Amino acid sequence: MLDIMWCGNTREVILVQSEKGTIYRSRDRGESWKKLHSIMHQTGLSVIDEGITDIGKVKKMMQSPVDDNLVVFTGTNGINWVTEDCGANLRALNSGKRIHEFQYHPKQRAWALAAGWTSCADFADDEPCEIYKELYITKDLGNSW
Repeated sequence: MLDIMWCGNTREVILVQSEKGTIYRSRDRGESWKKLHSIMHQTGLSVIDEGITDIGKVKKMMQSPVDDNLVVFTGTNGINWVTEDCGANLRALNSGKRIHEFQYHPKQRAWALAAGWTSCADFADDEPCEIYKELYITKDLGNSW
């Protein structure tokens, strides 16, 4: 196990991240577990770049400082997920680019900063490849950036 967190106000839900980047969820204090891999894979495929099939795995779980039910899962390939109900429902969290860093606002629940990098594929063949970091802000949990 790489990480574990209590989630929500009732402290019934537990989220666990395995060494392999798989997320498991228990809604009964660890009596039974559900693997979230298939739903994460399915929602990740909906935002992945054309021609790419590997959505990667979860590298970090981050709980909101404002709301214990809100968790962001950052991924190894720039595909990320957000849940507002401790993993009962998940959606992909992307800006049209792969997001590699994510930071909650300390007081505003729906606000966050995210960063990603350009790749050589973003440039035309006659343009020189320049890799640079892009910063995004959202005020609606990633629905718009």
